[in-house]
Amino acid sequence: MSCGFGAYFLGGMLGRAVGPIAQDFFYLKTPWGRRWAAQKAEQKNQEAEKELERQLKRDRLSHDRQKELLKIQFENNKQSAERQIFNSYADWQQKVFWEKCFPLRNPYDMPMGYEFVYDENSNRLKQCKLNTVLLPNNKQIVPLRVISAFAGSANNAPTINSNLSMFLTDNFSANDEHAVVSDIGSWKPEMPVNDASMNYLFMGLKGQPVMVLEPNYIDGGNTLRLKIWSWSLGEQLQYPVGFDFGQFDLKALRTEIVINERKKYMALLEKAQIKPDTYIAKDNEEIARIEQLGDRLSADEINLLLRKYAPPKEIQEYVEKRFNETISTIFTCAVSMYADSFHLYQYGTMPKQPELFAKMTGIEYLIPQIRDYYITLVNIAQNRGILDLKDSIDFELGMLDSFKQLNVSDDERKPLVQNVNNLVFHVNDGIEQQKYINRLKLGNYGNYGRR
Repeated sequence: MSCGFGAYFLGGMLGRAVGPIAQDFFYLKTPWGRRWAAQKAEQKNQEAEKELERQLKRDRLSHDRQKELLKIQFENNKQSAERQIFNSYADWQQKVFWEKCFPLRNPYDMPMGYEFVYDENSNRLKQCKLNTVLLPNNKQIVPLRVISAFAGSANNAPTINSNLSMFLTDNFSANDEHAVVSDIGSWKPEMPVNDASMNYLFMGLKGQPVMVLEPNYIDGGNTLRLKIWSWSLGEQLQYPVGFDFGQFDLKALRTEIVINERKKYMALLEKAQIKPDTYIAKDNEEIARIEQLGDRLSADEINLLLRKYAPPKEIQEYVEKRFNETISTIFTCAVSMYADSFHLYQYGTMPKQPELFAKMTGIEYLIPQIRDYYITLVNIAQNRGILDLKDSIDFELGMLDSFKQLNVSDDERKPLVQNVNNLVFHVNDGIEQQKYINRLKLGNYGNYGRR
């Protein structure tokens, strides 16, 4: 039994040993074995090639994906660096702009009239809103911002600034329907007043309704040339707009004030039954004679002759005071006329200046300019439908009443009376038309070619 068992075990061992040899013999020595071996090797090679292709494809996809991630990372890093550089440059540029270029004081304070909204994460400016005035009728308006661009050495600047500031405070409150925000006196004393400064100011205040007064004293200070800049008064501008508001011969103005004050002084002496000094009486007789030469001499020539008469010492200080106040009135008139047009065209608010004439010293010297301005203003507003015919007529009749209180001459009232007559002619209601005609007659404004 042991022999049989041993043989069996040995046979099993031989089978295991002989198996691979038999296989090799089968694959290598027999034709069909070799073909089968070749097919199996080919199949194995194909599978290896397919696996290699799959691996290469996986590697390519992984590589492309890595390249894309690197590209995105590069762009993000690049944008982040650019943003940091831009912000740093913008901060630096803005700082230089506020310090070196912006012509108003306190450049780092929040500009009046704006509400800034900042991003909570970056704490950078995200949005800017214009503040408005809310009126009792729930009407919202944006105030007009007025700036006086006076160089530090400008003639009469302290007087003009003071008077203009008080005028705006008293009559054009920043919180009512004629809202004007006064930035009088905010111009940096070291900043020049020129076109470049206006462009810088426009860059800093673009979008807010702004009016800038730029006086220029020429001819050795004998002529005042008032230039006005403005933007955002209802129009969209890429650059500020400036124009020559008017030129004023200060010597001629002073002469006219001297002559008028002389007459008032002589009338006062006569009323008090006081005999004037001989030189005053003699000068006044000569002045009266020169004034009667209008048929032979022009107004400029007459004024030139009158300039040799200095004010008597008795009224000299008063003449200077009245002269400075009249110069201030030129500026207050310019501002109130502009404010009236801005509020009328933007919000339909009736002009206010004509009711203020009595408060303005020297207004009589500007009547022709004021009259023509408001005639044009009302006619344009009426044609655009901003004012109806009744409001236009009532406003101009109110101006005639103001002129009458100032003792404005018939000749100076004439263009305004003619314009009222033209407006009344277009009133369709016969009863209303007759009321206006009667009002003109009762007002005794003058009848110049009524239609």
